[in-house]
Amino acid sequence: MVACVASTMPVMAIHPGLTRFFDPLVRATTWGGPLPQSRDESAGFEGEVNLEFTGDDGWTWHCIIAPEGVRFRRGGGMQPVGTVSMKPDTFFKLLRGDTSFSTAAMTGRVRTRGDGHVGMMVGVMVARFRSPPAEKGVVRVFSRFWKARVLSAIEE
Repeated sequence: MVACVASTMPVMAIHPGLTRFFDPLVRATTWGGPLPQSRDESAGFEGEVNLEFTGDDGWTWHCIIAPEGVRFRRGGGMQPVGTVSMKPDTFFKLLRGDTSFSTAAMTGRVRTRGDGHVGMMVGVMVARFRSPPAEKGVVRVFSRFWKARVLSAIEE
């Protein structure tokens, strides 16, 4: 006879700001295909990148950059060309504009392993989030709503 024992392992909670930022990107690229990007944004880079958020409320997201666009997935990829690591608080400071990506990278708050270009991807992602939506119509409304939800979750 096998006895079932309730697990006493704590369940890790993901910061709501991270889920509000990344989960819509995961859903959009799962259902609607890759997000378009300009050649300037990718700078010819192709590959898989892990975005690793450290700490008790962190998590890992996987980003696939290809010529047809960018896709996001939950969890880490098996063979990324690089990994970008930071605390959720650092990411939120970048999104709010409280610090710049170059300052965070130079002070060690953003770390990259593997291909050095993977860090630039985070800089582009933050710049696109902070810029006014270029889309028109319904997409613009959803973009503004998404930004407002993310920013409301990361307010201190």
